[in-house]
Amino acid sequence: MRIAITGAGGRLGKALRAAASARGHDAVAWGRAELDVRDAAAARQAVAAARPAWVINCAAMTNVDECEGARDEALRVNGAAVAALGAAAQHVRARLCQVSTDYVFAGAPDRAPYREGDDVGPVNQYGTAKLAGERAAMRWGGALVARVALLYGDPDRPAFIEKVFERARAGERIQAAADMAGSPTFAPAAANAILALCEQEREGVWHVAGAGGATRHAQAVVAAEAVRPGARVLVDAVAAEALKLPARRPPDARLDTTKLVGEAGVALPPWEETVRAWAALWLERASPARRT
Repeated sequence: MRIAITGAGGRLGKALRAAASARGHDAVAWGRAELDVRDAAAARQAVAAARPAWVINCAAMTNVDECEGARDEALRVNGAAVAALGAAAQHVRARLCQVSTDYVFAGAPDRAPYREGDDVGPVNQYGTAKLAGERAAMRWGGALVARVALLYGDPDRPAFIEKVFERARAGERIQAAADMAGSPTFAPAAANAILALCEQEREGVWHVAGAGGATRHAQAVVAAEAVRPGARVLVDAVAAEALKLPARRPPDARLDTTKLVGEAGVALPPWEETVRAWAALWLERASPARRT
């Protein structure tokens, strides 16, 4: 099956390229330099030339804090561009898979974990723009929306988990919110799950996230211990407001993956398991011997 991937230089895009190849698919991958998804004409031309069965859109403005100060640009990249990609896919009878986020939810602690049909209500501009992208995608027949959460697993693009690895390995103190929870998700595992949904020709909204979920503080403890036994003493539990982040975050945006497991037969490993396995690979890559 031929698959076109936008945003192929990002954390999930890179994982999708690798997973598609491993699963025997013919992947056409466009990074930002090859395709600016804001250019509708360029998107239409690129998709027409590739003629894929699926267009998986990973291109996005993902810096949550930057989105707060660039509302129009966030809506343009994360929302309007999706409509153009959907039109481009429809033109060649391809289907669109739009990658979305847990941040479309308000994150009320008494509501999580969220199921696909639960009410949305983003609390920041990033979530608002990504929700606009979901709605743009769903206007096209057969579209698939894959909501992912707290992706990690790219050594060249450190996320929260890798930043904890780095600080714990260096013996530095780590502050992590005890009142903010989510579902850490290993990008390669998410990529394989998304491809499985495409292979099954699924449509609609699906949650693709690591099994379970935890506060950022609990995540940091597991990650720190994975690279340095005893490093839990370096992790300080703080309130989210103490971190003084420009954008609000949903307090508890854990995702329920019952539908993914029960209907598609796809299960991502527990987040603790993949964090520990990734830590071992990360340490091997970061060792001085590997760098000489």
